[in-house]
Amino acid sequence: MNDKEMELLTSASLEQQQLLSTIIWSAKETAFKIFNPPDANLQARFDTSLPSTLPSEGDLFSFGLTYSKPYPPALSITIQAVYTEGIVLTCAQYAPAID
Repeated sequence: MNDKEMELLTSASLEQQQLLSTIIWSAKETAFKIFNPPDANLQARFDTSLPSTLPSEGDLFSFGLTYSKPYPPALSITIQAVYTEGIVLTCAQYAPAID
């Protein structure tokens, strides 16, 4: 996790910390599979923009994720996620521009 994500995590209750860390990890794994970066540095390459309040059980929610490639410009995608029965499921669709 990057500094911004760690700050959010450390300000949360212990119960929320587990959920937050799972959401962040799952979102970064989703982006990793989409972009297939040249290295596995999830901390430096992927930055999540989580909602200010955590979702309730069973709620579908969205948030942004920015992929900072080795060369600009950075790419942003929207992550869709749901938390239910202790499981976090994330997905995203990325359609690169066709030149």
